[in-house]
Amino acid sequence: VTPRSRGRLVLRNNGLPEPDHAYLANPDDCAALADGVTYMMELCTSPHLSPLLGARRNPRDDGEDLDHWIRRNHIHYWHPAGTAAMGPAETGGVCNADGKVHG
Repeated sequence: VTPRSRGRLVLRNNGLPEPDHAYLANPDDCAALADGVTYMMELCTSPHLSPLLGARRNPRDDGEDLDHWIRRNHIHYWHPAGTAAMGPAETGGVCNADGKVHG
């Protein structure tokens, strides 16, 4: 799983970093999640699995667009370590190999 959306880290006036995660900014990311949700909905209706599950919740039952439902309901797993690109600022890196923030 490699999202195409790219966030950025901005330094506030007080010098503290402020992340802008830009979740689902690239439409390909939402499309990949939609494929996964569609597959899971199909899997949950299988004769072997459906008896073990509770009431079915399908975002399309309410007439809601799957893309909108994903954007409204997605959550993230916050893992701050190793999430900043290292390298030259010119190529999108936010810090050097020593962890020093560019700028």
